[in-house]
Formats: sequence, C-alpha cells, structure tokens
Amino acid sequence: MKKFVQLYLFVFLFTLMPVSTAQFASKNAYYAQVSREYSVTFAGFIRATNPSVSVNDAIGIARRVVQYSTEFDLNPFTMLALVATESTFKVNARSKYGAQGLTQVVPRFHREKIDSAKRRFGTSDLSNPDVSLYVGAWVLREYMDSFKGNT
Repeated sequence: MKKFVQLYLFVFLFTLMPVSTAQFASKNAYYAQVSREYSVTFAGFIRATNPSVSVNDAIGIARRVVQYSTEFDLNPFTMLALVATESTFKVNARSKYGAQGLTQVVPRFHREKIDSAKRRFGTSDLSNPDVSLYVGAWVLREYMDSFKGNT
C-alpha cells in the first residue's frame, strides 16, 4: 500500500508540472524552474522510496537528476522514475548482470561514456552519483532518440 501511495503522489505531482515550455526561453530555463520548485519534492519522493537515504543525499540526488536531465534534454520526472525503478536510490546498487549505480549502467556496454565521465568527474566509479546519473542520462537520451521518444 505504501508504494501505491508513493506512486500516486508522484503521478499527482507530475500532473502539476507546467505542461508547456512556451513561456520559457529554453528547455533549460524550464527545467531550472522545475528544479527550484520541485527539488524538495523530489527529495521527499526519494526518501519515501528509500528511507535509508539521508536528507542531504536525497537533495543532492534530486538536484543532479534535474541537472543531467537538463543537460541531455530529458524530462526530470522521467529520469527520477528511472532511478527509482532501477536502484531505489541505492548508490551502491549492483545487479547480478553487472549493472551498477543509481541508473544501473552496465560498464561493458558503455565504456566510452564511462571514460568520458572519468575525464569530467575524475572518477569512473558508478557508485558516484554524478557518474551514474550523467552516464545514465546520456544512455537514456540515446534510447529516446533511437526510438523517437517511444521508450
């Protein structure tokens, strides 16, 4: 029941998000506004999904989700839902198939992106939220493009 209530609240919040970006100069301005208005809400969702995540970590993850969503022109709600589904916001999550981090990136398939993240962040450790969210957003953007948004 708790998960259902969390999902319901998240979907409700999604419906409150402004539908049109027309009033903004760019999608980045739109997502920046969403970040300001929803980072606390996102952090609350993160903590409700996984109470073991500290408040500070939840806020950090929420801000990074919006940052990398903006960078890769993704809806931050989609990115947040991906992380909730893939890892329930566990930074050290690992699957039996080798997927790692918040976005469950499989290193053997995305070595080039992980190497790029290492140049940017100084580490290729997928348990680092910046690395995992950056690479995960990049991968999601590629999937969205290859399927013309129908993923």
